Amino acid sequence: IGIGESRIEELLAELSGTENPTLAPYAHTGEVHLRLTARAETVGAAEALIEPVDARIRTLLGDAVFGTDTTTLEEAIQKDLAARGETVSVAESMTGGGLMARMSNAPGSSATFRGGVVVYAVDAKVRLLALDRHRLEEEGPVSEWAALSLSRSVREKLGTTHGIGIVGNAGPTSDVDGKPVGLVYVAHSGPGGDRCESNTFRGTRDDIRRRAEQTALTLLRRAVRRPGY
Repeated sequence: IGIGESRIEELLAELSGTENPTLAPYAHTGEVHLRLTARAETVGAAEALIEPVDARIRTLLGDAVFGTDTTTLEEAIQKDLAARGETVSVAESMTGGGLMARMSNAPGSSATFRGGVVVYAVDAKVRLLALDRHRLEEEGPVSEWAALSLSRSVREKLGTTHGIGIVGNAGPTSDVDGKPVGLVYVAHSGPGGDRCESNTFRGTRDDIRRRAEQTALTLLRRAVRRPGY
């Protein structure tokens, strides 16, 4: 997570020519999967061939590796939060609850995910999370200020270690304040400080929303594992 397929291929160039096991990258929305395949007479022998290559991949990619086999990004984050006794809350606009659905789907999430709120309309942002209406109109609902304000407010109201705020325009047309389709702001508020990332994603409405969720999870994971990064 957090590294594109072309960059991963560069980092793993020394392993690209191996014949047994073989290494093949597969790009997914917002993340890259690596498949290691070994040929041997027994499963144990195949695993023995894979083990040193797996270890080398983890050394070369570091924290970018979040799991093995069927591990999801949200499951990996839930485990990191639980190990540190930390919690998270979420305020979503353009993703419409997609991130909360993923966070709550991870096993053991009741210990780390306190909840969240979908504040799609401007009025909802003002009434539920007490954002300043005049400042919101001034900055725009799709802005760094809006994302940071959501992350700070939901963290304060739900009393969590971390807060996530997502705003953006998933399309298919420009937003009320003229912000382009694909523009997304994702913010994190936590013990190590507050940060916001902006991206302009391409693709369908679903693609843009999924990439926004992936950005939020990546930002949260980084903050949990490296406070003050």
